[in-house]
Amino acid sequence: MISFIDALLEQSKNDEAKQWLRICLQEVRQSWNHYEEGKISEGRKMIQRAEEHFKNSFSKKEIKARFIAGETGTAQDAESGFPS
Repeated sequence: MISFIDALLEQSKNDEAKQWLRICLQEVRQSWNHYEEGKISEGRKMIQRAEEHFKNSFSKKEIKARFIAGETGTAQDAESGFPS
């Protein structure tokens, strides 16, 4: 899987796709580490995240900052305003 994603990264001309694929690749590697450490649940969660980011690499979905934080106070979620 890692080799496959690496090959896609090399061949991709779209910068957004490359960013999503880099995130995916990082998560696949983290998932592998979790499985090797016997942390099956964490490995499963990480590979599911990687799958979503892999799908995003073939969509038109942009990578953008979602959480906004000032020097003090709580962080704001750009989509839901969390916490209010």
